[in-house]
Amino acid sequence: MKLNKTVQSLCIISVLAFLSSCSSTPETRNGQAGVIDSAGYPNGTTNTGVYDPSNPNGSTRLPMSNDTVYFKYDSIQIEPEFMPIIKTYSQYLRAHPEQDVVLEGHADERGSREYNIALGEERAKAVAKLITATGVSSRQLEAVSYGEEKPASYVHDDAGWHLNRRVKLIYQRNNK
Repeated sequence: MKLNKTVQSLCIISVLAFLSSCSSTPETRNGQAGVIDSAGYPNGTTNTGVYDPSNPNGSTRLPMSNDTVYFKYDSIQIEPEFMPIIKTYSQYLRAHPEQDVVLEGHADERGSREYNIALGEERAKAVAKLITATGVSSRQLEAVSYGEEKPASYVHDDAGWHLNRRVKLIYQRNNK
């Protein structure tokens, strides 16, 4: 009888230890969800799992660590702190003319659906214009708009809306 209680206790302890090791924590950036830098922009974004044509095995990381340009409310102006992202992508695309990038334009939920689609498109075109100005072929770029349809944040305040006002640069296979 004493052996059965010992075995029972060990089983319970094992199950509890297993369950505690399976717990998860939400993903965060720099230890906090949705960290905003001193200029009011999100930081810590990464470009993961993108297609690299030089890798025959498929998807890998490319040399860009930031893949998102953020915008102020109701604006298509690219702020100076995002110019290094544009420069890095431009250099890579000039060196790899076989590579394509989709520029996904987004807006926050304020404004009509039609207005936000148009605003997202104008943001994507603004980024495309700067990239092509550096000598990248416009055939390597595709501007699309999702307006408010694919939010990065579902929080309905200034910080959440700020995360949604963006253009995300996504590498694609060149199927041309």
